[in-house]
Amino acid sequence: MSIKKLNLAILLVGALALFQTGCSGTRVGDYSVESYNQNPLSVAIPEDVDTAGAIRAAESALVARRWVIIDKGDEHVTGKLRHRRFDATVNIKVEDRHLVIYSDSLYQDREKNEMTPAVPYGWLKYLQEDIQKSIPYQAYRSS
Repeated sequence: MSIKKLNLAILLVGALALFQTGCSGTRVGDYSVESYNQNPLSVAIPEDVDTAGAIRAAESALVARRWVIIDKGDEHVTGKLRHRRFDATVNIKVEDRHLVIYSDSLYQDREKNEMTPAVPYGWLKYLQEDIQKSIPYQAYRSS
């Protein structure tokens, strides 16, 4: 195999791996949703950040990832995203000095052409990471 073909093959395998990593993490079925929501992703709220600041950090992460805010209260924010056969809903709640990320999402099964409960785990992980990055800045907004 020539060096050009070998380089092309390596590039294509790398691109495929990157694509699959970005789209990975979907967990489908009632059991998967129930299992995820029993042990959901969360973000610790630093002592110098109040509840309102924590909710602002969660809301900011949702908006940055193009989720639509459909409900917001003093201790929760709910976002919705319709994308790639998902009708995803995420409920982020303040619980014991943590922002807890719950999933209430549906995924369209191509074979059955019906919606089934699912967890867009990769998307939720991105939200968790974004909140972790932005929540320390909320301490400055509060003071």
